Amino acid sequence: MAHIIAVVAFLVFLASGGIAGAGALDASHSFLELKVGTVPPLRTGAQTSQVQLTGGASQIIEDPLVFEIDDYAIESAAFTGMPFLPGFRIDLGAGAATYTAGASYANPFGAGTVTGFGGTAPFTGAAVVEIAGYAVPIHADSLGVGGTELAVVLNNQIFVTGAPFNTGAVNITGITSPVLFAPSLGVTGVAFTLNLTTAQLMTAIPLTDGGNPVQVHTVTVQGSNSLTSVAQTGEIKMISPIRIRTDSESKPAALTKTFRFVPEPVAALQLLTCAAGLALLAHARLR
Repeated sequence: MAHIIAVVAFLVFLASGGIAGAGALDASHSFLELKVGTVPPLRTGAQTSQVQLTGGASQIIEDPLVFEIDDYAIESAAFTGMPFLPGFRIDLGAGAATYTAGASYANPFGAGTVTGFGGTAPFTGAAVVEIAGYAVPIHADSLGVGGTELAVVLNNQIFVTGAPFNTGAVNITGITSPVLFAPSLGVTGVAFTLNLTTAQLMTAIPLTDGGNPVQVHTVTVQGSNSLTSVAQTGEIKMISPIRIRTDSESKPAALTKTFRFVPEPVAALQLLTCAAGLALLAHARLR
């Protein structure tokens, strides 16, 4: 009788998902997104599934090179109003990182502290400014970590300020991107915030005053966290804001990492274990 009770209890445990464990990364729905200025974002999927969700969904451990951006050209439309920045070429690789709940950092783009799920995540590679036949690299050391990189192009200084990843809201102040009206959406705003498609951007109407932005803006970016600590599944989106600044202009940019977790594939194991349990139950009854 004791054997029967034990088997039944174990089968109930299996039926409730008791051995499901931590969620596994869904690489096909996990991605790194880069958005600069007005152009639509570049999205690249996870190259591997080497990401662990641990501690009751309170920690994400990412192996190096889960995400890569290979020699991608950002259109010159991203830098409208910045004649010394006709475009960038991006070549980036994400390094190993650990993200935790309760991560915080001082906002390098404005006032306040950014708090949420996140952490520092170093990048390797560079953004290359190509102008007047010169290729000037801006190294990625500040991206995903914090700090400012400086490059000089034809006597013009370019400052690129980065920040750690976090799900909290970040205000990027002093942005001088033009205000656009998108007829297809019937909305007015900064293209970076509107997330316009290529077609919508091509038909958008700049609302300018003497060729200058109507006003200096504050752009707000924010991530999200829908992970569940019980099932350890769901999605977390972390934002690493960036500001590109010259002596006269300032553009917003951001790196976004989205991790989606699904239940681990334990169905086969559950079926085998249940079959063994049923066989044991039948044997116990025969005795």
